[in-house]
Amino acid sequence: MKVSYKHKTFSLLFLGLILILTLVQCSKNVGSIERDNLVLPDGERILVIKTSNSNADENLDTYQLEIQSPSGTQTVTPTSETFTLTELVNGNYTITSLKEGYVGQSTDFLVELPAENSSDYSAEVELQLTKLNPPVEVDNATGGEVEAPPIGDTDSGTGNTAATLAIPANAIAETGTTSISFTQIPPDVNTGNAAGLKSTTFGTATTGFILSPADLYFATPASISFAIAFSPKFISMGIGARMYRYENGVATSDYVEVSISSNGQTATANIPSTGTWKLVEGWAVEFATSRTIPKAFTSNCGGTVYWDHSLRGSWGPEYSERMHIKPEHRTAYIVTRGSSSGTDNYVTTISVQFGTTNYVMSQKKDGAIVTNPRIETAASIPNGQTWKPKSTKPCHDSGGHDSGGN
Repeated sequence: MKVSYKHKTFSLLFLGLILILTLVQCSKNVGSIERDNLVLPDGERILVIKTSNSNADENLDTYQLEIQSPSGTQTVTPTSETFTLTELVNGNYTITSLKEGYVGQSTDFLVELPAENSSDYSAEVELQLTKLNPPVEVDNATGGEVEAPPIGDTDSGTGNTAATLAIPANAIAETGTTSISFTQIPPDVNTGNAAGLKSTTFGTATTGFILSPADLYFATPASISFAIAFSPKFISMGIGARMYRYENGVATSDYVEVSISSNGQTATANIPSTGTWKLVEGWAVEFATSRTIPKAFTSNCGGTVYWDHSLRGSWGPEYSERMHIKPEHRTAYIVTRGSSSGTDNYVTTISVQFGTTNYVMSQKKDGAIVTNPRIETAASIPNGQTWKPKSTKPCHDSGGHDSGGN
């Protein structure tokens, strides 16, 4: 028994030693795989929706947002002017502001989340609500003028000054008077997202008017006169504008030509009916998305890898003015910096890849793009980034070896 016990003890020790050696060997075999898949924290994914009253002197109380996304449609009632949408998915979002007695705005926004869960994604859209003006009585026999006061703080164009609707005598084929509400509405919203840009068959809507009651036709066209900030470059290139009639937010085939003064400061248009009319300028933008060459950052053997890089690009002056991009937002830039702990006897490489947007702004006539001359072009405007561990490589450094730099 005593001899057998010693033999059993020796056998157990021997088996234990074999097991330890096996585990060590397994650890060496799978070690590089584990280090090639570093665990990184999930990034934040948010879309911030800001809604304001077009009249800056009035506070915005209860309103609603209708949000259409690839996940479905939801209507929310924000408790402040800012609403943050989380749990985003890739695809197009259509967001509309709603309030009784107001005209809302709608924007299309294409969400393109980075491939890596560790990368943050944050975007912002801005919407306005415009209060409808009270109606004004117009004598049908004599006609008259209805004035739409400025709509508040707009960057340029219609809304900084009053607009005038002139109705000719007997243009309304009824006796007595007619109550007409005349309201200026802000430019269409295409905030900060190239892929979500809307355009009509002629160009891009920039601002407009709502006249009610709807579907009132004039025997003699009524005239709308309003301020405008038409680009001197547009005038020199012979670019024009039209007023299109909109129904349910969509441009119809009904339009009238707009007469623009030589200095580009005033405009007039003769409209055949009430309803929603929007100014559409004769230009369009074609966007393309490209990728820059990935930037790689490499650690010393067993050391920490650090990365620090930036990319900067600017929207062109014509596009910025027409899309009402604020001066502080006209230069886009991305800065990425950070660090990741190294692993003994391994070199770690981090890859950062920047997404960029290119566009060409061209004249558009009767649905056709005029390719020459171009209005302006811009390239390498940053619109996102991804970063991830690219590789780990054994270096077996006993100390001090520099395996590479940036």
